Amino acid sequence: MVNIGLRVTDADGATATSTQPVRVDQVPQASFVFNPTAPLAGQRVDFGSTSTDPDGAGDITSLLWDLNGDGAYGDASGPAATRVFATAGVYSIGLEAIDTVGVQSFSQQTLSVAIPGTPPKSGTPFQVAVTSDPPSRSSSATSAASSGGAKTRFGVIGGIRVAIAGRVFTDVTRITRLVVRAPVGALVAARCKGRGCPSKAERHRAGPRGSVRLRKLEKTFDPGTRIAIVVTKSGFIGKEIQFTIRRGQPPVRRELCLVPGARRATRCPSS
Repeated sequence: MVNIGLRVTDADGATATSTQPVRVDQVPQASFVFNPTAPLAGQRVDFGSTSTDPDGAGDITSLLWDLNGDGAYGDASGPAATRVFATAGVYSIGLEAIDTVGVQSFSQQTLSVAIPGTPPKSGTPFQVAVTSDPPSRSSSATSAASSGGAKTRFGVIGGIRVAIAGRVFTDVTRITRLVVRAPVGALVAARCKGRGCPSKAERHRAGPRGSVRLRKLEKTFDPGTRIAIVVTKSGFIGKEIQFTIRRGQPPVRRELCLVPGARRATRCPSS
């Protein structure tokens, strides 16, 4: 809480003062645990929220779960959820925490489900989530683009989230899930450079749910492969999020901006 005061003085020199507390909202921190930590196909898995909020536990008003990895949070609600995974594989589970003023926070984890009686898969699981401005907020950064000698100012597109998950092996990296959340109507384009990349770029238009899954890029890649995800929308500076596959380590990411009319993405303008 912050106290804001006002003092008023009239023509005779008399004064009056009024002070009121003003609340400054802080972002909640979504997190969760699950049990068992190494489940088998057909076994029930319990998920429990461990989310916190600097403004107090009561400030979190909504907890929404993504239990099928489609990027849509609504498969369950509340502090606990359960799911039985019928088949073995790597699954992505997410939790969204929303506070009293609508500020959102996300947590995501990968879950490896094994076949009963078989040893766990080799490789080290990883998950990387890149959030470019919370969906409830918009960026205030601007840039100038030249067109016919006139300068136009554009706002940077916000509300973008890229979630990538998979396994790192000794010589290759396997991407098992790649989902992009973008504003409705935005164009999501993905290109890849390196051995094993698809021959054509993948393009999608974000619909009402704002979630796009890039299934053509869910495969195995060699070290050095570069994946670029570009999100653009008319009237905004677009975002380009790059992932570089590394040997024995999770992909490293880099974020750039694409000014309308420009051929290449560059460093994002300061806010």
